Amino acid sequence: MIAPAAPTADTTRAWSWKLNWFRQSELDGALLLGRMVRSTDDAYLIAALTRHCADEARHSLLWSQAIAAARLPAVRIHRPYQSFYWDQSPPPRTLPEVLVVTHVFEQRVD
Repeated sequence: MIAPAAPTADTTRAWSWKLNWFRQSELDGALLLGRMVRSTDDAYLIAALTRHCADEARHSLLWSQAIAAARLPAVRIHRPYQSFYWDQSPPPRTLPEVLVVTHVFEQRVD
């Protein structure tokens, strides 16, 4: 049996950056959804946005735990993946815009 190669500094750096990027992107999504709760007084939307916010925050926590379990360093991420979409169009500002963008992002994952 051949032993796996030890990770190099470059692969460790790449994995650290990528997993921290996923973590931060999930957290940014959670924060956006949480802010949108303030823009409605519809009980159904408040519950749905809060639930989705909690799901995204939980995903961020799972990435944080995976990073720690892999003994990778924390990396400060300044641009979550969503920001690359905003290079092509303005970021969502209203609740309907956020709902549309969230739907597109979530469908992209499926």
